[in-house]
Amino acid sequence: NAASIRPGASPGAISVNNFTQLTNGTLYLEVGGTAAGSQFDTLTVAGTASLEGGLDTTLINGYSPGPDREFLVVPTASVIGTFNRYSGLNAGASIEFQPLITSTGVVLHTAFSTGPTLTNMTPSGVVAGALSVFTARFSEPILPDSISAADLTLTSPTGQVALAYASVSGSRVDFYFP
Repeated sequence: NAASIRPGASPGAISVNNFTQLTNGTLYLEVGGTAAGSQFDTLTVAGTASLEGGLDTTLINGYSPGPDREFLVVPTASVIGTFNRYSGLNAGASIEFQPLITSTGVVLHTAFSTGPTLTNMTPSGVVAGALSVFTARFSEPILPDSISAADLTLTSPTGQVALAYASVSGSRVDFYFP
């Protein structure tokens, strides 16, 4: 199956004997509460679910899940493989969906978001002379209002160094010295 699968009518449920999703296929799931089939989509597979392709998750009806919630979205007798790509895992309010592929299904687990990770700093190591800017690159885009110069503390041999302001562009943040 290389198609787009959308269970039910926002949300809803589909039941099949076996399910095969190929690399080009995408399973689209909506989550709008904690009740399977009526508040979040389910694809129930009586036999084997063979997984590849994408899993795309969308929140609906203004639902905002807290941490440590579990949504069994693909209950099945057995699972082969895993999804190749994921989208829509941001569940808002610093919560993210973490897809768990088990031997008997696919579960969307909610947890506090780990957020972006620092991937590069320029300059790095020991710096001789004055600097006007310090650049940090992250693993994903940074929201402009989520970081400021006050969030970073730099220490020199003579003590802490104050920063004037931060400028955000995608996954790059430039910190400027006074």
